[in-house]
Amino acid sequence: MIPLRIKAEAPEASQPFVVRLGDDPPTGTPLTANAGAQLLCEASDGLEYNTGYGALRLSNISAAEIDGDILLVVPQRRIAHRLIRARSLHNTFLVTEQCDQLCVMCSQPPKSHHVNLFPYFERAAMLAPHGAVIGLSGGEPTLHKGELFAFLARVLERRPDLQFHVLTNAQHVETGDVEALRRLPCAAVTRGVPLYAELGLSHFCFGAASSAKSGCGTATTIAKGLSRVPV
Repeated sequence: MIPLRIKAEAPEASQPFVVRLGDDPPTGTPLTANAGAQLLCEASDGLEYNTGYGALRLSNISAAEIDGDILLVVPQRRIAHRLIRARSLHNTFLVTEQCDQLCVMCSQPPKSHHVNLFPYFERAAMLAPHGAVIGLSGGEPTLHKGELFAFLARVLERRPDLQFHVLTNAQHVETGDVEALRRLPCAAVTRGVPLYAELGLSHFCFGAASSAKSGCGTATTIAKGLSRVPV
């Protein structure tokens, strides 16, 4: 199993921070203050880095495994999340664990609380390798569509080489969202809508009160939402 969370200590930092492990940014990546982490020592029990936020110690992992990775370090919890793995083509930001559906086949039941990580995702995206494709998933990302659309607009303005794939149920795009969507380069943002069915198109999702009675009702909602996305 790939470790996506690493035991970490950053004794001089009081707030979470995003950092890229390695001395030099990848080709095509803009320079960002306090972005890099210089490896000082590799021992059998972990690694020690020097960052713009002070010392960073990572346990039970080798430098070869994570060189170039972009981490979200949470000092209070002594944990580091691997937001972007440099050697992977499949990196996804978990936007929220909230969801308006209760799909019986879902392996990740929704949670009621939400933590806004967009500021950290934005910094991580700015440090991503040139031409990276980044997934945006949940929960349902468009439950926080204002922050989501603004995040995409800011990042793609500065990093037009990136692409995003948004996994969504497409039921929350409204007429008032059209202008925000038009500001996004169409080729850079793909919307993926998972459709599940036992009998043809009789069911799209088996959880929301509005759709449990009628798969056609859900299909209509999805179609309306997608019709508002500029192409």
